[in-house]
This record gives sequence, structure tokens and C-alpha cells, in this order.
Amino acid sequence: MYNVSTEIYEETASRLVRAARGEEFFSGSIVARDGEYDLRLTATVIVAYGKQADPKGPRIVEDMIPVWWEFHTYLGGEEVLNDFSFGDLRVCLR
Repeated sequence: MYNVSTEIYEETASRLVRAARGEEFFSGSIVARDGEYDLRLTATVIVAYGKQADPKGPRIVEDMIPVWWEFHTYLGGEEVLNDFSFGDLRVCLR
């Protein structure tokens, strides 16, 4: 079993925020690599933003609410079970 580390949660959250690009909805995939493992999060999420101090500044993601998601891990092309939790990913957004 592949154990998802805090670093992978943080990297995945960061990539997901960048992929959303200020939109209020995201549907797509985020890919990453951890050593010999290939990782892929495919998700549809609603993006919630916090209040902005500067209206012209970037919008800050406060939360991402999953509508649907799958997190897959592969080693040598073979899928491996993992302990991914979207709840743990959401913690990294705050």
C-alpha cells in the first residue's frame, strides 16, 4: 500500500489550486511523481474563495468541495492501493 505523505498532500493541493486558475469549478486531473510511483488525482470540485483584502489581488482558495474524485497510484504500470483522503487534502488548503 502507498501511504500518502503530508508533502504529497501539500503538492497535490498546490497543483489543484493552480489548475483551478481562479475559477469556481474545476474538473480534470493532476499528475505527480513520488520516487518510483506515478500519482493521479482526477476530480470535480467546487472552489470556495475567502474574502479579499485587495479587490485587485489574487483570489485566495479557502476550500475545495469534492463532487467526485479518484486518486490512483501506480508502480511500474501496476495500480497500487493507497490511503488518500480528500479530507486530508482539504486541510492543506487552509
